[in-house]
Parts: sequence; C-alpha cells; structure tokens
Amino acid sequence: MQEELNAYQQEIEYTREVLKKIRLELKQVQEILRKKKSVLKGLKQEICQKKSEKENSRSNKETQNTEEDVIFPKALEEVEVYAKDNQVIMAKPCKRLFNEGLYLQYRSVLRENRLLKNHLSKKDFENSLLKIELRDLHKEIKLYQVQNLLKDK
Repeated sequence: MQEELNAYQQEIEYTREVLKKIRLELKQVQEILRKKKSVLKGLKQEICQKKSEKENSRSNKETQNTEEDVIFPKALEEVEVYAKDNQVIMAKPCKRLFNEGLYLQYRSVLRENRLLKNHLSKKDFENSLLKIELRDLHKEIKLYQVQNLLKDK
C-alpha cells in the first residue's frame, strides 16, 4: 500500500514538473506573441503614416495645380452701363474704388485662406483615420481582455 502511495506521489510530482514546464513554455510563447503584436502594431502605424504622407503630398500637388487656375480679383477695367433705352455701353471706370495695395492684400489673404482650408481638410481626414484606428485598438484591447478572462477560468 505504501509503495502504491509512493508511486502516486511520484507520478503527481512528475506531472507537476511537466505542468510547470508547460506553463513556462506557454509564458514564453505568449511573450513572443506580445512582442510580435507590438512589432506588427508599429508596422501598421508606419504604413498609416506613410499613407497619410503620400495623401498629403498628393493633395499638396493638387492644390498647387488648382492655385494656378484660380482667378484672383483685380481692379475693374471695364464696366457695363445700361442706358435708359436698354442699350449696354462698355465704359472704363473714371477712378479706382480701392487702391492697388488693398487688392494685393485681399489676394494674399484669399490665397492664404484657401491654403488653410486645404490644410484643415487634410487634418480632418487624418483625424478621422486616427479615430477609426483608436476604435479598432479599443476593440482589440477588449477582445484581448475577454480572451485573458476566458483563459483564467
């Protein structure tokens, strides 16, 4: 009877050692998995960053191309004058309404406004991408927590 008891105790000790080795191996595998996931996350962020940089450069090129086609306001050169008998007469204005400095200032402010609007739209696009990425990360974290709870049970 004592021999059987000793045999069972040895078997229990042996299975405990095997279980310890398996748990240690599991921890190592989980650590490797965690490292690989962090590397993967870094690569995903790098890819997103490169995509946004490409999008920014492409949109910058587009805005530069569209800026060339934009017609800026300038001083009036001709005006249409309607006579009492419904005739249209083209005439030159006798004086400028505003001086040239004001026109130049208006043009520069208009150009700056367009650039800022384009920049704002780029930032809104990046913001929406970051919101999507943040939502996905929260879902991954919750999923990971649920998996850990299931493993603990």
